[in-house]
Amino acid sequence: MSGLEKYIVNGSGKDNHPEPALLLVSILGPEDEKLLAAVAELEGRFGPLDCLTPCLPFDFSRYYEREMGWPL
Repeated sequence: MSGLEKYIVNGSGKDNHPEPALLLVSILGPEDEKLLAAVAELEGRFGPLDCLTPCLPFDFSRYYEREMGWPL
């Protein structure tokens, strides 16, 4: 049984499929091309976007600078 299947089948063996929900994704990164590639990958897997907001600079903290560069 896969990790997801254990949440779909309850103790009685009956299907317990969750109700549809809205997938919300936030992407953090320094390169626009990679962000757009990630958006395209998400659309390919989950279908068209309902909403895409403009990119906002993440300049509140330098916590991710060593791993991801600056600015984000």
